[in-house]
Amino acid sequence: WRGVYGHKNELGQAASIGVIVALFAASRTRPDVCIRLAALGLSVALLVMARSVTSLLVVVSLAVVIPTGFLLRNRQFSPGVRLLFLALLVLIGVGIASQGASLALEVLGRDLSFSGRTTLWQGVSDVVADRFPLLGAGYGAFFTPSGGVDDLAPYLTHWGGVPNHAHSGFVDARANL
Repeated sequence: WRGVYGHKNELGQAASIGVIVALFAASRTRPDVCIRLAALGLSVALLVMARSVTSLLVVVSLAVVIPTGFLLRNRQFSPGVRLLFLALLVLIGVGIASQGASLALEVLGRDLSFSGRTTLWQGVSDVVADRFPLLGAGYGAFFTPSGGVDDLAPYLTHWGGVPNHAHSGFVDARANL
């Protein structure tokens, strides 16, 4: 799929959207159900093959958010019980995020530096401030030889190659515009 999608995260995004659509598509007939299940299977396979942890976490979080939404709208439970359940979920989420973030990222093969992206972001910001302070490098021009990509070398010592984008929409927009 490398030739179809420029980056694994783009494939992961498309696959996660495929999973969501396949889960919520209306199925009225038996062929609809078969098509929906096939689309779900293909989307899950592509999601796994993409190895995009972000997209995988989005889909996994749906497994928590969607049932929670159904439970919170269920009128069989009193508002107090629903509020208590929501508060408990929020506390668990905050606890995991604050205490177990580094462990969770380590399990996923990542770290708190966003897999080295923080140094890339700092490098792009520094080069833009030095060379293109007012208007940026131009749309799509920063990660070209005539742009600022050659000046990123000190920031990319642990990268396997030279990236073709900043892995952040905000940083890319700042570099280009």
